[in-house]
Amino acid sequence: MNLGRENETLEFKESTAEFDRACKAIVGMLNKSGYGTVYFGVKDSGDVIGVIIGKDTLSTLTDRIKDSIKPSIYPLVLEEKYGDKSVIKVTFKGNNKPYAYKGSFYIRVEQQNLPIDPLVIRELIKSSQEYNDNWEKEPSIYGLEYVDEEALDLYYRQAVAMGRINKYDHTSEELLTQLGLLIDGKLTNAGYYLFGKNASLVYKAVVYPTTDRINPIDLKRFENNIFNLINQVIGFINEKMSWRVEINKLQRTEIPEIPVVAIREIVINSLVHSDFYGDSEHQVTFDPECVEIYNPGDFGEYTPLDYVNSTLPSRTRHKIIQGILYKAFDIETLGRGLKRTDLFCKKADVKWSFTKYSFGFSFKFYRKKQDFDDDLSSNAKTILNYMNHNDGILHSIIEASKILGQKERSAYSYLDELTKKGKIIRIGSRKKGYWKVL
Repeated sequence: MNLGRENETLEFKESTAEFDRACKAIVGMLNKSGYGTVYFGVKDSGDVIGVIIGKDTLSTLTDRIKDSIKPSIYPLVLEEKYGDKSVIKVTFKGNNKPYAYKGSFYIRVEQQNLPIDPLVIRELIKSSQEYNDNWEKEPSIYGLEYVDEEALDLYYRQAVAMGRINKYDHTSEELLTQLGLLIDGKLTNAGYYLFGKNASLVYKAVVYPTTDRINPIDLKRFENNIFNLINQVIGFINEKMSWRVEINKLQRTEIPEIPVVAIREIVINSLVHSDFYGDSEHQVTFDPECVEIYNPGDFGEYTPLDYVNSTLPSRTRHKIIQGILYKAFDIETLGRGLKRTDLFCKKADVKWSFTKYSFGFSFKFYRKKQDFDDDLSSNAKTILNYMNHNDGILHSIIEASKILGQKERSAYSYLDELTKKGKIIRIGSRKKGYWKVL
């Protein structure tokens, strides 16, 4: 059996031992055509020789490709039979150019995978941005029946309150059409991810009692459209942050440890810059040292400090989505938004940092050390931190024991320490009571 000749979207490999060369071919095809196919178990001539396929071969190969190519892709890896021989067929597509393997960029020229000149990389980034612009405007397969009416109505009311949409009587169809999110009865791709009731963007939220981030004390998974995710994630952060109270002229003011406006800028920008073609998950993480917001996407060639310290033009990945959100939230474009984030953090004396990974990037807002807890042992602080993130309540000694990973007798000693130092109080009887933060 012969499968033909290799070309700019087709590559043959004799076995998975040629994984490196196969990945270069995949990257080359993605950067040239945006799609392609690689076969394992086929000679360069196209003759099928077959490969041995074990129980986990296909899933392992899928994960290796997904993890080795950046930005990540999600290939379809299948077994095909040709007579008594099995081959592995890998098909893939992607429009988030440029793609790289082990930090190197390639482009397919006939049957070769050649290193890319830096000028060509710039053109690939430009063409990728043009694709994103067109993608947002394209009609999806989802009609009005897939609209999250509650989210759309809340968005309208917020946008009116911000003074960015005029108040008027309307139907959902009229509002979506006015916003440019509905074409011929179908939501655009931007409209679907903004207000689709079955959109499946994911944001994980985790709270750890210690900086080693081993045993979480709170874990949530939000799966929703962009508009609802923003409110859910910011609500979670506000709930888990520490707040202090200032009273001036009999007026009570609650002040967060990290400016809410800074949190909002980063959460919204992380979603605006999402990779809507994959299934990557965003994450917000709390530990005693910082609040970290992670984005699995690509920040670009500059760093946040480049935007803060200069007048660089903003690089918006999804202009329509950002424009829609701007109407309902107190946010700015990427460049000015980072300047504003930095300004508010400086006013609040909050330090922040940015980390870029090969597979994503993150913002960290550093929390101020609570001086009044400095005289506590580390285990007592762990219990107190847990209680502060759980409505100030500890229900049982078993709960404390699990938090510390120690015996109940030891847990009692730390609860006794907290009680004697006036941090917590026992409410109710020994059997039916609980501990409460003072």
